[in-house]
Amino acid sequence: MRKLQLVCLLWIAMLSLTMPAIAQEAAKGSRYDDQIQQDVEKLLRGRPQFNGLAANTEDQIVTVKGSVKLYIDRLNVERKIEKVKNVEGVRNHAQVMTSASDDDLRQILSDKLRYDRGGFGIAFNAIAPQVQNYSERRRCSVA
Repeated sequence: MRKLQLVCLLWIAMLSLTMPAIAQEAAKGSRYDDQIQQDVEKLLRGRPQFNGLAANTEDQIVTVKGSVKLYIDRLNVERKIEKVKNVEGVRNHAQVMTSASDDDLRQILSDKLRYDRGGFGIAFNAIAPQVQNYSERRRCSVA
């Protein structure tokens, strides 16, 4: 019984000595946050297509909010930020802004999906795209 108490006491002493080291190791993940934030802000300021974006860094994960004009800009900002040193992840909450109405988008999609089979004048248009509430999402998603 005495031996068991001694082992338990040693175990508790060892845990109490390692706890500060574990807590310090957990805080290490955020030691790069300031440098990442500076690098990302420099990246966003350096490109005019990223003017409507803002970034926040927490635990080496960058969260991007705001709006861009083109979808390719939304993809590019994520790719560029992933290449910044010590970034472990990117949450891309950027929204693509457009002034097109739902009807305009539906018509554009229909025109792109319709095609003439072999020049015979037989248009294939069995696909009917639907666009709903696109303009409402656009208004609600401004960050």
